[in-house]
Amino acid sequence: MLKITFKRALKNKRIWIAFGIGLIVSMLGLYYGVKNSIGWLNDISYIDEYHVFPPGLFNTWLFGLMVYWPSNVYVYLFPLIAVIAFGRTVFDDKKSGYIKNMVLKVGKKKYYTSMYLTTFIIGGAVVVVPLILNILGTMLFVPVLPVEPSTVFYAQRNTTLFGVIFYSHPFVYTAIYLIIDFIYAGLFACLGILLVDICDYGYMIDIGPFFIVLFINSLMSIIGLEDHSPYRFLTGSEFRIYGISVFGEMLLLILIVGIHYLWKIKKDEI
Repeated sequence: MLKITFKRALKNKRIWIAFGIGLIVSMLGLYYGVKNSIGWLNDISYIDEYHVFPPGLFNTWLFGLMVYWPSNVYVYLFPLIAVIAFGRTVFDDKKSGYIKNMVLKVGKKKYYTSMYLTTFIIGGAVVVVPLILNILGTMLFVPVLPVEPSTVFYAQRNTTLFGVIFYSHPFVYTAIYLIIDFIYAGLFACLGILLVDICDYGYMIDIGPFFIVLFINSLMSIIGLEDHSPYRFLTGSEFRIYGISVFGEMLLLILIVGIHYLWKIKKDEI
């Protein structure tokens, strides 16, 4: 069943639309980041005169310093890209009647298990793969310089979750945050399955998680907890990133998605 669902996902044009949106924004970030960094690297006299540490990969790639508009656009589109790819497929199956045929054939548990797993993996992949391509593209033009903590060109501090790792093993640090991004993107995508029960139109499922996260971010900003917003910690490039925020909110999403999954396979009427 899982193999069938993955084949459906890869044949679905929505996954390529979502990936295309992410790739376009990622490549725009590559252009702006590389253009600025190459300008600095070519101005050797300025670097020598003011003893400025030259830019490298880890403050040039899309989530390096978050100083260019594509970086901010990408993190805001994070939930939208994740859901568009495969998040509303259960809604489409329900509307077309496909879900009834599959449940009669393989049962609710197998159907929903494969749909949740595929939605999670596809949602995570369409968000993270453009980020990886941005890193690889940046490496083609900008040197992979050692991360120097005495400069002001890196956002990570001792108040940043895993910040110590960043200055000793920056690739490991980046990989950790890409894994975190993958998990969050997958969970955001799974929220699309949850919204099937309360939304009458497919487009509401597409944009639902985006507006949910946007609302949470706005609410946290109003009450002075903006450092705990997913928009702040998903990039890994902030002065203050707290483990309780990253893993606490992740656990909450896992519980919400997990409880809904158990309800769907035991109580839901097709």
